[in-house]
Parts: sequence; structure tokens; C-alpha cells
Amino acid sequence: MEECEALCTRMGILVNGELKCVGSIQHLKCKFGKGYTVEMKLQEPRTDVVTATRCELELRLPRVSEKIDTSNVAAVCKALGGGRYQKSLSASIATYLRSVTGCPLHTFIMWWIMEDRADTLRAFMHRNFTNTRLIEQQGALFRYHLPRNSNTSLPIIFRCLEDAKVILHLEEYAVSDTPLERIFNTMAANTDTELIYQS
Repeated sequence: MEECEALCTRMGILVNGELKCVGSIQHLKCKFGKGYTVEMKLQEPRTDVVTATRCELELRLPRVSEKIDTSNVAAVCKALGGGRYQKSLSASIATYLRSVTGCPLHTFIMWWIMEDRADTLRAFMHRNFTNTRLIEQQGALFRYHLPRNSNTSLPIIFRCLEDAKVILHLEEYAVSDTPLERIFNTMAANTDTELIYQS
């Protein structure tokens, strides 16, 4: 689809041999895109933040081990913040915990901080944008869909993200129209939609 955007001024979408729509790429995105895609990347925690979190942990749990494993993870989670992430340990951290060597404390603290930041970002998106939907999350990368409505114009989205960039620990973010590929996939999935012709 990227090639179509680069090479064509107009395009049509065929589904099951039937023409569903024809028009400029921008017209198709506006008419069928139904919103924006927001991609964000969280900052990795700085060394001083990890050190401060470690100091807080050592105050609450004085004999904390340098290696976290299944025997002490519950106590460490509780000391860090009530154990709220213990049930949602990511696959990589869970693998570390089950290994013979355990998970290095520094790595566990970095994971915990990133989980806190991810929770803050999710709450922010749902609080500020109506009907927002998390499409994908891979580590520090997030992709959201924001439907078009009165509080999701491009200036509002950019202003909101820029104002909260520091609080959310955003390293970078991008806002774009719904990609053509998603529009095509939506039309292909809804084969009973009415035909739309645009000259």
C-alpha cells in the first residue's frame, strides 16, 4: 500500500472482484479512515531514576537480593508498589525469574519503571481521547487508534501530547491518518458493504 501512496494520485479498492471505492488517497483516508493512528515510544529510565527507585526499595526491603527469582519476586513487587504488576510479568522477565540465575535487580527495577510509565500512558490516552483503542504494544512502543470526533483533530492531539510529553516520558510520537492497508483490510472484512463510486 505504501507504493500506491507514493506512485498514485487516485486509486480504487476491489473486494471480491467488485469496486468498492475510487478516489484520491486523501479522500479515501478521510472518508473511510475513521480516525488517526498515534505511535509513541517511551523513554528508557535514566540511571538516576533507577538508582532512586533502588534506594526506595532498599529502605522498604533492607536485605533485597541482587537477583530476583520466583522465591522473592512477591516481596520485591510489594515493596515497590503493592504488587500490582506481579500478575502481569512480561514473558522476558518471567523467563529470567524462572532461570537458575534469576533476574538482575537492576533489570527488574527498569522493567517496573517502564510498567509504571506504560500504565500512566494508557490512563492518559483513555482520559483525554474518547473511544481510544490500543492497537499494539511491544515493549516501550505503543500504537493507538483515535476515532475522528470533536476532541480528536490533529491540532488537539498534538497539543495534548506535546503538553504531556515530559510527564508521560515520551521519547517520540507520531500521528497519522489511518493507513491505506487498514482501510483495505476493513473493507475486505466487510464484504457486504455498499458500493461507493467516486469520480
